[in-house]
Amino acid sequence: MMFQSSAAKRRRSLVFALGVASSLVLALVGCSSGTTAASGSATSGKITWWGWTPEIGVGKQYIAAFNKVYPNITVTYKQVATANYDAAIRPALASSVGPDVFNMAPGGGIGSIGSYQGSAIDLTPVITKALGSDWKSKVAPIGPAGLTTSSGKLAALSVGSTFAGPLWINPDLFAKYNLTPPKTLADWISTCAAFKSHGVTCFEKGAGDP
Repeated sequence: MMFQSSAAKRRRSLVFALGVASSLVLALVGCSSGTTAASGSATSGKITWWGWTPEIGVGKQYIAAFNKVYPNITVTYKQVATANYDAAIRPALASSVGPDVFNMAPGGGIGSIGSYQGSAIDLTPVITKALGSDWKSKVAPIGPAGLTTSSGKLAALSVGSTFAGPLWINPDLFAKYNLTPPKTLADWISTCAAFKSHGVTCFEKGAGDP
């Protein structure tokens, strides 16, 4: 998620990031170069958040947890369709009506750090205040590793992770035939052969993404 550039706006943005980080052990992303509609003080006011994820219901849960700490800050979440996110966020961050908080992702693809790191503030002071100087030991290393710029700016912090290749199994079938979930390709081949001997077939599913 993301934030904004004036001194007062930056303070509000940082408080929002800190609130979510401390209450949910989550983290956010930085700051837009334009000005937005956010208003109020460090403990009251309005903040807008754009993202392609989470879905609306989960977003409401995040906001509800944040409001337990900051009940006087109204957060409005706008979910943008994944395919439309880049086209929507790029002009929004350069305008006066963009979000105060926005999603960003490591690597390429949707909302990439390479495209939007310039609109992010350094969140190192925020996460340090929220979790302490040893904060790196309290979060999954893959998050900061992928969300730190080449200049060393912590442009974002993870609220979660997704990745290619998750595997779903039916544990009842594995138990029925006394099989162990495979860990390697060789394991998969032998496991599928074992299932096939019982008339049960494995299947594979491909996926495509930028």
